[in-house]
Amino acid sequence: MHNSFKNLPFFKWYFKNTRNKIVFFIILFLLSLGYSLLHRPVSLIVWDSFRYEKEQIITRELESAIGVDKDKYLQLYDSNIANQQATIRNEILKYIDNLESDLLFSTLFGIEGVYLQAFLNKSHIYMVGSTYFSSVYKLYKNIPYTSQDIQSFNEFLNAFDKAFFFLTKLPTRHSEYERYAAQIAILQTFYITHFINPTILTQTQICSLDTTSLLGRLTKAKQVFKAISPKLQKEFGEKANLSWLEKSVIITEDKLNDCQ
Repeated sequence: MHNSFKNLPFFKWYFKNTRNKIVFFIILFLLSLGYSLLHRPVSLIVWDSFRYEKEQIITRELESAIGVDKDKYLQLYDSNIANQQATIRNEILKYIDNLESDLLFSTLFGIEGVYLQAFLNKSHIYMVGSTYFSSVYKLYKNIPYTSQDIQSFNEFLNAFDKAFFFLTKLPTRHSEYERYAAQIAILQTFYITHFINPTILTQTQICSLDTTSLLGRLTKAKQVFKAISPKLQKEFGEKANLSWLEKSVIITEDKLNDCQ
């Protein structure tokens, strides 16, 4: 090695003795191991730190354009929602498949809270975009739901069940996970109630769904709300009020029960 490099502080330390070389390679090994265990959680946390707020701004712009500026809404949807839905969906499905192991490794490194919140935030972006914003888009464009839309809804919901049941069981052992259990119950309920939109989905299409399974999911979510809501309301006050969601659940349950 060129003598000028050997004079650098790091190389002086490295070549000083065998012990330093061993320490260096142990550090490299630990960094490699950490990356292999945490690359998904870390990439998700990075997205949450640098991208989620921008997605929230787009969400607020879309909401403010509904019923006010149709052209602006369609432009925002085409340029932001339509182009990224498939990518985000695939990413979330991959996170769901590895949720338990990723949470374990995140816990070992003390980043489980920010990891779970990032997962829920990304799920929120997809689930709101693929139901609420998509239904408004279809209304404006006069586009009916297709069998492919229904199939996509069922497939994602079935996959999301894994994350739902895992996270809603955690508070029974660790109370600090209650806020995440509440959030995932809200997300799943929102996803169901805003897909089963009677202004878009016909009653025949609603009845083509697995109504018994959907009613069971809504019942389970309500049980989670009932168990956790008092504690969350004590901590967060009015922000934890779920009356708006409860009304959507009642409307959706009526539509599903009409199929019985």
